[in-house]
Amino acid sequence: MGRDNMEPIAQIEIVPATPSNAKGIQDLMRESVMATYVKDDVTEDDVMDYYKGEQSPEGLEKLTKELTEPEAGVTNLVAKDKSRVVGYCSVSKMNPDNPDQNLLTRIHVLPSRKGERIGKSLWEKAQTALDQNKDTVLWVVENNTSSIDVYEQHWGFAKTGKRKEKPMKSGAIRKEIEMVRQAQTG
Repeated sequence: MGRDNMEPIAQIEIVPATPSNAKGIQDLMRESVMATYVKDDVTEDDVMDYYKGEQSPEGLEKLTKELTEPEAGVTNLVAKDKSRVVGYCSVSKMNPDNPDQNLLTRIHVLPSRKGERIGKSLWEKAQTALDQNKDTVLWVVENNTSSIDVYEQHWGFAKTGKRKEKPMKSGAIRKEIEMVRQAQTG
């Protein structure tokens, strides 16, 4: 992981996402999901089909609106290297499935920038927006083992045993697992 040359790593800035970041976020998410989810029996076409709504002009319009007027309790952050979006994180103080939990909705880092602790910086900033008296939940694709390792070993999440299966265009099954981080009070 990380860079193998000796040039200094650029200064990354973690800031609230704005509507002007929407296209950069959309591009980042496309690169991230393609690099992360195309494996085993899940094809590139499966991933493109699964995310087609988010990657459409209408998806960009929806994201722009969400960044303009976020729902109550939702925080959207970007990691920027100069003007380029290299990371994105969205969290909510209320999990729609359980209002007594926070939700880590999304966290993506540009694949070429993995290993630079951008995800860690986004997560650290995002935690300040969450209710510290609540557990935080996330869902992650089961074969995304590198992210699962980070969530478990460095961020304090644990697998709950809950699973979701979503059929893909080719018939492959996208398998997700739930992870939870206990409230950090006391």
